[in-house]
Amino acid sequence: MLHLKFLKILLSNCFIIFLLCSNYNTVIAEEKNDNLEKAIQTAPRGLNWNNDAFTIADFHQASEQRKKNHSIQNFDITKVIDDPGRLINHSKIVQSKNPKSPNTSIIQLTDATHQTGAVWSNMSKLNYFDISHEQTASMWIYFGKNYNTNTTVSPLVGDGMAFVLQNDPNGVNSIALSDKGIPADGQSLGVWGPDWDISNDDKNKLSGDAIQNSWALEFDTYSDHYFNNLTGKGTAFDTGISTHHIAANYPANPKTYIHQQNTQKQNYFILSHIMPNDKDGLKKINSGIGLVDNKWHHITITWKPINETKGTLTYAYDDKDVKSGFPLSTIYTYSYTIDTNYFGLKDNKKNIYWGFTGSTGDNSENNLIIFESLPSFADAKVKSSIYDDSRNLEVNDSHKTVDSNSEIRYTFSLNYKGWNKDWDKVTSTMKIPDNIEFDSGSITYPDSQDDKSAQPIPKDIFDNIKNNKLHELKYDLPEKLSSTSRTAQIELRGRVNVATGSTNLKVPSVHASFEGDTLITGADTQSFEIIPKKLTLNRISDKYITVNPASNDDIKIEEQVNYNGFGNKYSDMEIHQILKNDNGTEEKTIPRGKIGSDGKFSLTINRSSIKELNTLYLYVTYNDGQSILESNHISHIISIGGLLTFGDVQQNVTFKTISNSNISQVVSRTGPWQVTVNDSRKKGSHWYVKASSKGLILNSDKKTKLNGNLFFRHPNGKDEDIKTTPVQIASHIKESDESDSTDIVKTWNSNDGVLLFNDKENTNGIYSGDIIWSLLDTP
Repeated sequence: MLHLKFLKILLSNCFIIFLLCSNYNTVIAEEKNDNLEKAIQTAPRGLNWNNDAFTIADFHQASEQRKKNHSIQNFDITKVIDDPGRLINHSKIVQSKNPKSPNTSIIQLTDATHQTGAVWSNMSKLNYFDISHEQTASMWIYFGKNYNTNTTVSPLVGDGMAFVLQNDPNGVNSIALSDKGIPADGQSLGVWGPDWDISNDDKNKLSGDAIQNSWALEFDTYSDHYFNNLTGKGTAFDTGISTHHIAANYPANPKTYIHQQNTQKQNYFILSHIMPNDKDGLKKINSGIGLVDNKWHHITITWKPINETKGTLTYAYDDKDVKSGFPLSTIYTYSYTIDTNYFGLKDNKKNIYWGFTGSTGDNSENNLIIFESLPSFADAKVKSSIYDDSRNLEVNDSHKTVDSNSEIRYTFSLNYKGWNKDWDKVTSTMKIPDNIEFDSGSITYPDSQDDKSAQPIPKDIFDNIKNNKLHELKYDLPEKLSSTSRTAQIELRGRVNVATGSTNLKVPSVHASFEGDTLITGADTQSFEIIPKKLTLNRISDKYITVNPASNDDIKIEEQVNYNGFGNKYSDMEIHQILKNDNGTEEKTIPRGKIGSDGKFSLTINRSSIKELNTLYLYVTYNDGQSILESNHISHIISIGGLLTFGDVQQNVTFKTISNSNISQVVSRTGPWQVTVNDSRKKGSHWYVKASSKGLILNSDKKTKLNGNLFFRHPNGKDEDIKTTPVQIASHIKESDESDSTDIVKTWNSNDGVLLFNDKENTNGIYSGDIIWSLLDTP
């Protein structure tokens, strides 16, 4: 299967459309907003969405609902008008300005003093946390910059964020509320009960004002211990803790709050940072200036159910490097055993809300979040492997060296695990490792209902890397992963460099990322080393050799060896030949003198030794008087009956320019089109080609779809839309045993074959898309 890119159509008309756009502007009220702009400009790659995936809590509705369901008596919401800003949820979604992270949504919880923000998963859009299944959520978070590096005095930022699981009656409008219905800011982080009343000595009141039926993991950036400000006015939760910290507990559990009194008999509460039956859930961030270090930090949160009433939630903070994507040796990680009875679920319900709350007090910070994966949307695992095809070995911890000039194969296995969304529009990006050259690749969907054959990765991708000396391979996967097609296998084939010195060449581990519309994940490759060789063997004959089944001729193979030493010693070298097939393994050493003065040699493989499928391994040895030198190994695949492959295929094809895009019309092809099939199999072999397309998209915004479709018109005039289902567009049966080549485009006339239907009312511009050609030899 081949994947054609850059299918273009130009729409033009006799009028010009002017678009008035407004840029994102930050109102700079204080110096820290400069830091907000910098954070947005350096944002890492994340998922993109509108407000559908998450709901920004409505604090007005939260106050009214709490009045009905809780302890607020005779409360008139109009009396909060003296401080109307306290009922504003300051959360909003902004877009990344980092050109390296396009189409990335950032949730901004706070950016100034005395703010509270809350965003919750939108269950109506299938975004939830299912406590009966393993779940994973990964994200980047940002707390701002601490302008005071002296951590022994008052910090200039606060107060932090909390990751929250909840089943509060307020649902998507949940927030911690005071007894006056005001969203809690400062040390509450919007989730813990607000300790604002110095006359209150009842911990039940605090727990009742917190988010109900919840569990919270806090990232606290403001340690109140700095002040010893035990006035009972909401500043004592962290008494005894002198650093930023990560901790967790149940906000609506009275035992979470520890009652105290100061010397003036004023009441205040300390927050218990250790959960019931827990040992060490408090993690102090002692390094430098704590959490607010002007950097994005990665978090992975995983959930594993234990039984009907318990589950384990594990967080890993700082587990991935923001620049390279490589995993880091996580310093801060912990696993909590959570009692799910605290969520108050009834009628065997298992789904709860999840999200983030954040707040500031007298000091402020930029609380930002970028999601990479959502628990109920999509989950997939990627595994990388490397194979030394010259020796038919896997490169791993037990085999971490390969010979110079060896054939190497990188593979990536993508396994879709679920849940409610397909994993579509996946772009793979891999840094090219040092001392490796890739020249071909393919992708296979073993579970696909349409086509299980390998689809070649376009050759121009590898040519572009080589010709332009690019250090990155980027490829858009042609199909999505879903519940009906869960697996994709990607192969990248190439060769390692020749190590000419006395030390091994290093091939480092690199990160491969797979970024789709519902999930961003990746894998790291194995590092290994290339062993220097004085003898290196190069393949001249094709790797894949086809034998005509009607022929009894022996097989001729040509190769060349290079000697990185003194003198011409080729005549003293021996060639070793290993043939593997259904008969077993046949090893043979060719007598000296077979190699010419230029290092070239030819071998004859007896036709009678060849079975239907064979693998031939070759290497060369030379005794230089001190030791026996051995070259790298090379291999050939020899098959009887021929091969069926795509030949020349035009990568960039076009349709005619439309002069009026508001008229429904059929648009014919223009420029060169070519789709060639090569078949060297025996007489009577058959094949057919299918075509499919996902449609065309406007280049200028990468979003607007063409109102129309690609279709195939048969010679009898029958039209079939190739967008919904792959359509058979050609077939062939061989009439002889000789190799043949068929260009299926030459069988089309100007008014049949692949054509474009342009429906009326399209936006003017250039549209691009893909046609996928599938070559099959099955019935």
